[in-house]
Amino acid sequence: YFGGKFAYSHFIRRYGAKYYTAYDDCSDEGEPSLGQVVLIKKQMRENHAKYIFTDEMSSGLVAREIARDVGGQTLLFPTCHNPSADEQGKRFVDVMNENLDHILTALNGE
Repeated sequence: YFGGKFAYSHFIRRYGAKYYTAYDDCSDEGEPSLGQVVLIKKQMRENHAKYIFTDEMSSGLVAREIARDVGGQTLLFPTCHNPSADEQGKRFVDVMNENLDHILTALNGE
């Protein structure tokens, strides 16, 4: 489940993952789809999902609101397009390993 700008299409296609996103693309002008937000909340509740991802390029507001409504939490999934202060100076592979840790957390529901 993604609540930030959707910049993950290559990753998702590469690994054949099933996903739900509040946004249709990663454009700064894009707005979240109300229908998609409702669907994400429904799916998260039905699947007892605890986590929704957001990225460093969004405010995280949509993901936080969805998480709050379903009793979940947000996890950061950096794309490395716009590193946060915490990510600056880190190697790309280190950021990707953190993404893997977050994916495993979400999949395991820990």
